[in-house]
Amino acid sequence: MSRPNSSSAIVELLINAAAPTIVLVFLSTEDWLGPVWGLLVALAFPLGFSAYTAVRSRRVSPIALIVIGSVLLTGGIGLFELDVRWFAWKEAAVPLIMGLFVLVSTRTPWPAIPALLDPLLDAEKVQALLEEKGTTDVHEAALVRATFWMGMVLVLSAVGTFVFARFMVTSATGTEAFTSELGSYTGWSLAAVGIPTLVGMGIVLRGLLVGIEDRTGVDVDELLR
Repeated sequence: MSRPNSSSAIVELLINAAAPTIVLVFLSTEDWLGPVWGLLVALAFPLGFSAYTAVRSRRVSPIALIVIGSVLLTGGIGLFELDVRWFAWKEAAVPLIMGLFVLVSTRTPWPAIPALLDPLLDAEKVQALLEEKGTTDVHEAALVRATFWMGMVLVLSAVGTFVFARFMVTSATGTEAFTSELGSYTGWSLAAVGIPTLVGMGIVLRGLLVGIEDRTGVDVDELLR
């Protein structure tokens, strides 16, 4: 099984979070780029990285589309000097929509969690073991429960994102103060909202994997692709 490239993750973090934060906080004053050009330069990092990734992989992933859409909306809010409250709503919209989609999927024959497990586990081997142990129905119910809790983590992330954005970004859009606050928000939101969200999702997935071990009688390492 291929391991994730940690250096790629660090580069992505630097481009999508660190670089925009530095530009917005330190280079968007009137003595340097100014609020408008500071905002444009800061947004160019995640937008350019998403475009580069799409061209290099020759496909556009849903995540890349979400990133590009979010960046363009942030730029539009700042450049057209819309009410600053729209920024908080925009930030909360993505995790809220994703969370609601995941929650709704629990009412369908296709809960969202299996889509996360497919790249990790050998689905045919897991299914064969479940049938052998007679735990298929229990497993299906566990998938629905895990999907529900994953959706709740995303919905709570949306609430936390909205509150944090309203707290951090309060100045009128198009001003130097707005771009500075936007930079601080970009830097601190990872610690305040992003990491807790990842921890919550990790707990849900870890609980599901432990349950799969119990229901199949096989260590999860032997079920990995």
